[in-house]
Amino acid sequence: MSAIPSATPTAAGRLISIRRLFILMVRQNISTCAPGACERRIRRPRFNTLQHLFELFISPDIHISTSMNKTTSQLIAAARAVYGEFTLSKDFSAGSVGAALRTAGGNIYTGVCIDLACGLGFCAEAAAIAEMLKHHETHITDVVAISSHGILAPCGRCREMIVQVDARNFDCHVIIGEDRIVPLRQLLPDHWLVKNKKTT
Repeated sequence: MSAIPSATPTAAGRLISIRRLFILMVRQNISTCAPGACERRIRRPRFNTLQHLFELFISPDIHISTSMNKTTSQLIAAARAVYGEFTLSKDFSAGSVGAALRTAGGNIYTGVCIDLACGLGFCAEAAAIAEMLKHHETHITDVVAISSHGILAPCGRCREMIVQVDARNFDCHVIIGEDRIVPLRQLLPDHWLVKNKKTT
């Protein structure tokens, strides 16, 4: 069972969500990270109000809440616990991003990134996945990555890795903000694995 339930909101529910959204935007900055960037990802200054409202209606799978789910808080805390950049040598470092994922079995695995030359480094999500595979688990229900900029969206390579490890991970909940969670399939529209399955 997924750690964070997600249901398609009704019209009335969406109207309530809009009211909560405006209250939330007054109380705090809502930020996210540019999708597709790697570990040194760029942070957007804040959501555009109209864009957020558009996504609320057009993308019903987006989960917006004014209070953080306990499970979500626990996963974010686990990622923060391992995050912390340290120097490997003059030009290389590790730990600038920490990631945590939860499996269908309820276990949490963490990892940190490593920044090297010649494409030899890897993302924190990849490290967490490797830790998970050591325990012969593949089904991920929730994932989050943290840096000095806050919560980050997974890069394209990490998104691919998550679904290729286990196709059930298309329904994995990706935490991309303190109050924003999306299913991974929404970050991988028209994915080739889904297309191939339909044609076979």
